[in-house]
Amino acid sequence: MEKTDYIIVGSGLAGITLAHQLKQAGYKIKVISEPSLSKSSRVAAGIFNPVVFFRITKSYLADLALPFAIDFYTQIESLLSISILQKRSIAKFFGAPDEPILWMKRMEEGVGSYLSEINSQYTESITLNAKHSMGMVHKAGAVDCGTYLDASVHYFGNDFIREKIDYKKISLVPEGVIYKDIEARKMIFCEGHFISDNPFFNYIQLKPVKGEVLTIEFEQDFPEGSENFLLNKKCYLLPLGQRKYRVGATYNWKDLNEEVSEVGLAELTAHIKEITPIPFKVLVHDAGVRPASTDRRPIIGTHREHEQLAVFNGLGAKGVMLAPYFAKELVLHLTQKKVPHKEYGAARYNR
Repeated sequence: MEKTDYIIVGSGLAGITLAHQLKQAGYKIKVISEPSLSKSSRVAAGIFNPVVFFRITKSYLADLALPFAIDFYTQIESLLSISILQKRSIAKFFGAPDEPILWMKRMEEGVGSYLSEINSQYTESITLNAKHSMGMVHKAGAVDCGTYLDASVHYFGNDFIREKIDYKKISLVPEGVIYKDIEARKMIFCEGHFISDNPFFNYIQLKPVKGEVLTIEFEQDFPEGSENFLLNKKCYLLPLGQRKYRVGATYNWKDLNEEVSEVGLAELTAHIKEITPIPFKVLVHDAGVRPASTDRRPIIGTHREHEQLAVFNGLGAKGVMLAPYFAKELVLHLTQKKVPHKEYGAARYNR
């Protein structure tokens, strides 16, 4: 029987980030996952944004989670000898006439540290598209999730077991949990929307949402300097270099599959044309299902009956920014018995 401290099920943002933090804390880990089962984390544009554009408010726990995330990904770049972190301001183009008014109001409130003054000039210098005023969101950017996850799998080496979890092979014992020939203190499930198939945690309610993203190439260069910004108006344009951009994402709560659709393509194409008239071609069209919770809060904690089992889920569209901070909170819960806050603790599902 091989012994380890923690078995992590899942190799998306939640599982891999938790594995890194447990390993950094000195614990032995095993990660069990078949990465091909879910594409959500690997196809994500990986954007982190401290502002929610719907009402121009701060993202949940942005003041805590954002600096922690940037420090974490910077350390990962050094550890894995990769480059994954882009720090870029977001050029937010206004559509409705009341948006600039609300923007200015929020600048005087707590969101102001992330917002710039409104540029009332046409933004032709950025997008070749006239008659858009805009504001800038600072301290934003993106993480190359695919590179981060693939490099991490390679880094974990023999501690990464590439297989689909077989729940029937899980045995709970007084000292912890046994899976096949591995014995551990705890098993932590980081399965995203597949938690609905988990016989131990199927009492946790998610509200998964399908997202489609594109990789496109424009037929001509944007004006010089525009590649320094993320662009946003109903969708994101993330510059990748050489006229290529990552575009996303759609939100579909009904068709919860990872198949691309003509509807999603048409929606994203229309959004791109609202930002710039430059012609483009689609290079890649991807889709994934985000594991959003019903209350839009992460889910961390132990099982309501079995202390040997824990969960890390519900990161949703803000996963890149939230994963490092909440992985740390879960590590403190597992190793120091710190009780998760009721807003994001798994105990809120115990009833």
